[in-house]
Amino acid sequence: MSSIKIKEPAKKTVKPTTIKLVGLCVNCENAPSCCLMGDASRPTQFCEEFVTAAMPQASPMPVVEPIESAGTYEGLCVNCASRESCAFIVPDQPVLECNEYA
Repeated sequence: MSSIKIKEPAKKTVKPTTIKLVGLCVNCENAPSCCLMGDASRPTQFCEEFVTAAMPQASPMPVVEPIESAGTYEGLCVNCASRESCAFIVPDQPVLECNEYA
């Protein structure tokens, strides 16, 4: 009798898929076990299961004290270091936005 060799099917190697986290999922603690993740082309904007880690406490903003000679200055000019040489100060008009504020 002749021997018949049976070919075994080629073994397929399965590569682990990596999921690209977008939207809320990037910061969610439940992302590794989430079954609600959508596709990456439509980032998640709302999720009832969203939980984020506690954020570290931000240090409070320092209080800026007005400079002694604040006499007639108003708005940002009150505590601006450049106010003595400023060309943008208008009397009786407070400055609320200034690119030269220091």
